[in-house]
Amino acid sequence: MVIATDPKINERIHTLSNLLLLNKYEDDKYVIFPAVSVESLIDESSQMSNCVRNYCLDMSNNRCQIYFMRYKNDIKKSFITIEVRNNKVVQAKARFNEEPTTEIMNIIKKWEQTLIPLSNE
Repeated sequence: MVIATDPKINERIHTLSNLLLLNKYEDDKYVIFPAVSVESLIDESSQMSNCVRNYCLDMSNNRCQIYFMRYKNDIKKSFITIEVRNNKVVQAKARFNEEPTTEIMNIIKKWEQTLIPLSNE
């Protein structure tokens, strides 16, 4: 709760998300974009029944980057949550921490190859 109410953490996540937009992915069916706020992480966690809300501090300090993969025609509905560390996808999970399909993982692996490195500075 303390993290969720700390405006500095939210501000750092928002600032980082502006840079992470360079890693946005879009095709005819899907879009991948960064979390933009503490609230977006809380919403994702609620929709996906996962623990991504606990990554606020790590994301605000750029120890990890959180991205959301959505269907383009339903951008507000959570589909896949992606965690990136050191420019590598370390987790990609569907609802209830289920594994994504092979088709989705192939898209994520292709996207991973295009990630622009971001230093902690």
